[in-house]
Amino acid sequence: MNTIIVGGGIAGLSIAKHLIEQKQNVQLYDDNKHSASIVAGGIINPIVFRRTTKSWRVDEMLPYAISFYRSIEKKHQIKILNEITIRRLFSSEDELENWKKKEEDPLFTNYLNPLTEDDYGFSKVKNEFGSGRVKQAFWIDTKKLIPAIHKDLINKKILIEKAFNYKKLDLTNKTYESKPFERIIFCEGHLIKYNPFFYRLPISWTKGQLLTIKSETLHNRSLLNRKCFVLPKEKNEFLIGATYEWDAIDYSITSDAKEDLLSRFNILSDIKPEVINQEAGIRPTTPDRRPLIGKHTEHPELFLFNGLGAKGYLIAPLLAAELTSHILDDTEINSEVIINRRLKHPNR
Repeated sequence: MNTIIVGGGIAGLSIAKHLIEQKQNVQLYDDNKHSASIVAGGIINPIVFRRTTKSWRVDEMLPYAISFYRSIEKKHQIKILNEITIRRLFSSEDELENWKKKEEDPLFTNYLNPLTEDDYGFSKVKNEFGSGRVKQAFWIDTKKLIPAIHKDLINKKILIEKAFNYKKLDLTNKTYESKPFERIIFCEGHLIKYNPFFYRLPISWTKGQLLTIKSETLHNRSLLNRKCFVLPKEKNEFLIGATYEWDAIDYSITSDAKEDLLSRFNILSDIKPEVINQEAGIRPTTPDRRPLIGKHTEHPELFLFNGLGAKGYLIAPLLAAELTSHILDDTEINSEVIINRRLKHPNR
């Protein structure tokens, strides 16, 4: 019998890959609309800059993610995993001093480059308090990754290019469109709001907008970060992002967001860039910034893999592996992501 996966973003594709590798029959439904995964910058950053802390479970998540994406590159003969140095431009003396302390901590050795005179005096952009460099950072070429996997799954008749229809789901007989299934895994991102089984979970719509700019003079050897990120792509093009617009209600791009991103960019550089594109996506975010994973309390054949937020490309691969183990081998779900951790009655 089939495992049905609903949603073809990075969450759905990650769990599909793991289940297929375990010889499971998979059917994935996605209508190619409203996916935040393909709009996202795809940045994998091992450091959280606000307090210079390590990203959640990064020592496990990062090597697994690298292996996961490299296996996709090999299979599909595409280049999607791009290593890049992230240069953090400090906003204060306090941030600089905190960075110095972390740099001496053995727990951060794998992720922070030692500060040099060049870091203090980095002059390619505005740099009042110095800068630090993050290593083992990457960006995923989302516009190659998602279409390549979708095309492969369509050819294998695994991906059905249409929306999942809840009205055709019969839980009593465990059928969908009159065909039997063993389990359904919902990976719908922010569209969980319309899911009749999990809609009560605390997942918010957080809209993010990004700009693509063109410049022949802007520093293009590292990702710049302060108030925004500036990611060098190719052909003198850069991605600037991203806004965080809470409780979003639509997918439209706005002039306010464009001006906001350009004003943040101006903190880094006086260059007047040519804006050549603007995009918007909606992230599924949770109150504690941890995903929501697990099975429905009343319908154990229904599972959820959602709420990955802005760190999706880093955390999706390993979490998908852990969910696969839970489904097939009944291993426990990590207590920080299990769906009943926050609400007494998390679902219907």
